[in-house]
Amino acid sequence: TEQPNWVKPVEVPSSSNVSKYDVIGGAYSALIDQQKNLVEEADFTHLVFNVLTNGGVKSMSEISIPYDTAYQHVEFHYLYVWRNGKKMDRTSDLSFEFLRNESLLDMSMYTGRVTAYEILEDIRRGDKLEYAYTIIGDNPIFEKKQFQFQPLIQTNPVDYLSIRFLTDKEVDYTTRCNACESLTITE
Repeated sequence: TEQPNWVKPVEVPSSSNVSKYDVIGGAYSALIDQQKNLVEEADFTHLVFNVLTNGGVKSMSEISIPYDTAYQHVEFHYLYVWRNGKKMDRTSDLSFEFLRNESLLDMSMYTGRVTAYEILEDIRRGDKLEYAYTIIGDNPIFEKKQFQFQPLIQTNPVDYLSIRFLTDKEVDYTTRCNACESLTITE
């Protein structure tokens, strides 16, 4: 599906200062772009990964998107594999399976959480993997009251991290950022 019209495009960095020696697992994020529309109850995610090693091929050869079927659904927008500077649109190759995440069944608790899961074919060392999706829906138990927590620390280095919140101008939101001295915040 097409990405939402409220999404602001974020450019993928054209260069990187990441050293392969700082990377765990053979792949790292060139871009993490998360845009949350609190009015439409939708979370857009755009990710780009650089695959450096054969271990990275293994870890990047699958996509998993967890969400709660009780009040959410996922729309997958595209999958591109960049190889030797050329973009290959692999969106039509996708056929997600939906795996149940019912880890609490032994306590007679059904959560409704699933993971949209896809195994990717023909991912190679040196590839860039780019994809985007939106999760739509918010837990009704909160009665339209919003709470968002956005971690800014990643296990691996990230070339560019972009986080954007779209809010209702009529609602007074309280925001807090812990240890944000080195961040650039724009309106």
